[in-house]
Amino acid sequence: MEETIAKEIEDLKSTNNDVRDKAFEAIIRRKSTAVPSLLEVLSNDMQPQRVLAAAALATIADKTSADIVSKYIDDGNEKVRAWSAIALRRMNDIRALPSLFKTINDYPDEAHTDQTLSTYALIQWGEEILLPLIPLLNAPERETRQHAFSVLKKVVYNKLKTKEAWENAWVTNGSYNADSMEQLRLSGIEKWEKWIYKNIL
Repeated sequence: MEETIAKEIEDLKSTNNDVRDKAFEAIIRRKSTAVPSLLEVLSNDMQPQRVLAAAALATIADKTSADIVSKYIDDGNEKVRAWSAIALRRMNDIRALPSLFKTINDYPDEAHTDQTLSTYALIQWGEEILLPLIPLLNAPERETRQHAFSVLKKVVYNKLKTKEAWENAWVTNGSYNADSMEQLRLSGIEKWEKWIYKNIL
């Protein structure tokens, strides 16, 4: 058993996609029994292997690993940070929401540049994240503002169901743009807060 999992962990380093994917899937099937080995991988400096270990921990979502996983929200590798935040969310850990906000710019989707691993998780979380999210619309970094707005847009759209309804809400609340002057952004934030209280919550 120990030798087998050691081999699977070692195969996460492989440059062969098939070998690496097979090892990842085998580790996932081990569920909680694989967690100690995966946490050990996170502590090393083999970056591709660390990313896969973080993704595996997020997939297994063993709550006993939450305290250790939470420490990697500040990791030097953005993919490790992002997967660690996803792990906390899947564990229903109290640190999940601030962790997803903190990693909102990490691990962007190459096909959809306004989305990241954490924005997808926030969108899936749904309406209850809207009010805590709103302050990020005035974050110092444009990238953060843009990602926060992409979450707000998708969650509200999912609630309203139609493009027309979304566009009406957007105009009603100040036609928010991440590149607008701060005064305009703050005005929009105030409008969105009132609108969410009235129409969503």
